[in-house]
Amino acid sequence: MKTSRQIPRAETVRDLPATVPAIVAGRYFGIGKEGTYRLIQANDFPVPVLRIGARYVVTQAALADALGVSLDVEGSMKGAKEAGPGEPRASRSSAHPSQAPTDSSEAL
Repeated sequence: MKTSRQIPRAETVRDLPATVPAIVAGRYFGIGKEGTYRLIQANDFPVPVLRIGARYVVTQAALADALGVSLDVEGSMKGAKEAGPGEPRASRSSAHPSQAPTDSSEAL
């Protein structure tokens, strides 16, 4: 007996790793395992497929692009609470404060 799989919501592509098996990518388009392999062999899969050894994978970025989903971290933060007065703001600097130069000659 075959069970039908639910098509994942496009927004969930953000939760995927950098590369996913082509079969997983196919589910986002409503394509099953056999259909995925047929389309790959015919060079007609909806996104570019990479062959790594015996595996077929798709990049998260290509999948997101095909589904019209933004992977932009800033864009996905829309509606997020801004820091109010007296609340710390997130620093854009990746340097830890303990790594800051202590001498003006080190700053050059």
